Amino acid sequence: MLERKLPGLDVLRGVAILMVIVAHFLAPTLGSSLVLGNGGVILFFLLSGYLMDRNLAHDPAVGPYAIKRTFRILPPYWLSIILIALTSSNWTVPQIAANASFTAPVFGFERMSGVYWTLYIEVAFYMAAPFLRIMGERAIRLAPLIFIAAVAVFWSVRGVQIFAPLYILFCLVGMMIGSIHRSGMIPWFSTITQASFRPLEYCGHVSYSWYLTHFIVGVPILHLGAAMHAGRWAACIVAAVLSFAVSVVIFRYFEKPAMEIGRKVVQRFNASPGLSAISG
Repeated sequence: MLERKLPGLDVLRGVAILMVIVAHFLAPTLGSSLVLGNGGVILFFLLSGYLMDRNLAHDPAVGPYAIKRTFRILPPYWLSIILIALTSSNWTVPQIAANASFTAPVFGFERMSGVYWTLYIEVAFYMAAPFLRIMGERAIRLAPLIFIAAVAVFWSVRGVQIFAPLYILFCLVGMMIGSIHRSGMIPWFSTITQASFRPLEYCGHVSYSWYLTHFIVGVPILHLGAAMHAGRWAACIVAAVLSFAVSVVIFRYFEKPAMEIGRKVVQRFNASPGLSAISG
């Protein structure tokens, strides 16, 4: 049975974004910041895999899935690109266009933010997820081949970290966990998905906007703090609080409305027999 609300996953998202924020802002102070940051990213990928399995099990039609993912991912991503372009004159139109279309590494351009590499992996996974879901158990047997193909693709594309395919595996593991959970084999997992802790839940709600903008807002504050000889911890706290505040505004007035538009587009899509028949 499909659980309607999963507050525990928002709690885990909240944990993941805090791990990333702490790792990025306190990198010079924490010797294990790379492990902490990677742990947060891995948790994000596991959650993505789990949720994609859940969503596609509820509605396997490719059309509505693609629409929802598009309105979920692209508007905040494009907004972050605009903010970066407005705060720096170093970016050319071709660079901006390549970043906006997720083709920057293909054309040898630099990514405009250090966090964008994870989105390239996420988008690649989103494109593959419906087909993996359709294959069902066969996808599990094909996982090694998928991994090898991913390595080949990422190896041939300039500017993409070679360890990126390893993170794709965590998305696949997340899908497997979702499939096993739906089968009833791990009923105790519902205790995790239904866990609730409001502060972390809210951090989870705004985690995408926070992830995209914490460098944009936080790094200048850290540089200012260093110039003023302020304590690193104090500067990090200010950077985290202000970047969180910005993410709340973006989530409330941009990200959430964009998702609502996506839901309305899906409703219209489903109301059109021809389109829904093609996607289903």
